Amino acid sequence: MLLDRRFSREFSGVRRRIIGLDMDGDVLARAREAVYGGDRLENMPPGYKNRYFDGRAGDYRLKKEIRESVEFRTHDMTRGLPVSDIDLIICRNVLIYITREFQKRIVREFERNLLPGGYLVLGKTESMVGELRSGFDVVNLTEHIYRKAGDEPCGWK
Repeated sequence: MLLDRRFSREFSGVRRRIIGLDMDGDVLARAREAVYGGDRLENMPPGYKNRYFDGRAGDYRLKKEIRESVEFRTHDMTRGLPVSDIDLIICRNVLIYITREFQKRIVREFERNLLPGGYLVLGKTESMVGELRSGFDVVNLTEHIYRKAGDEPCGWK
C-alpha cells in the first residue's frame, strides 16, 4: 500500500517483487488471506481503507491487486536469504529473539544481498550497535532505518 501510494507513478510499468518470509506456514496463510478486523484499521490514514480494502461483515480484506503483488514463502533464516539483489529488507521483531552471534550472521547476510544503497528497516525494539552497524549508515535512528554503507542510494528515495 505504501509503495503504491507513494511511488505509483515511478513504479508504473516497473516489475515489483515483494516477498514475505516466515518459518510458520499458518502465519503465512493468514497473511496471504489479508483479512483484518475493523479495529485493526482504526489508525489507518484517511482514504487508505476505501482505496485498498473491501469490507465484508465487519472485516476488511486487502484488494486483490495488492494481495497479488506479494509472494509468501516459508523460510528458515538459518539458511540465509532465498533471494538476492534486494532494494529493501524489512525485518521486524526477528533479531530480538536470537543470539548476538546469529544476529551478526543475519545482518551480514542482509548486507551481502542488498543492492548498492539498499535499505534495511528493523523493528522498534531492535537496534544495530557496534559491529552490527558497521556495514550500514543510519538513515533514521528513531524508525530503525539503515542504508547499506559506502554505496550511492538506489534509484527510489
